[in-house]
Amino acid sequence: MRVVYFGTYEREYPRNALVISALRRAGVEVEEVHVPLWAGREHKFALSLALPVRLAAGRLRLQRARLGHFDVLVVGY
Repeated sequence: MRVVYFGTYEREYPRNALVISALRRAGVEVEEVHVPLWAGREHKFALSLALPVRLAAGRLRLQRARLGHFDVLVVGY
């Protein structure tokens, strides 16, 4: 089984780390298609002029990602 874990999620967020780890321990192939928009930011949606640009660039990078064949797509929080 192949799972694609997709999005701008925080890798260190316990829910994401736990799900990815548990899937791999169960023998599932997990590919992360990840754009790190929020790394090192305490306040994720603090208003700034850079926010719309950062969001648009992240979305574009994710849209261009080649996912190939997968059985399950998980959009990380």
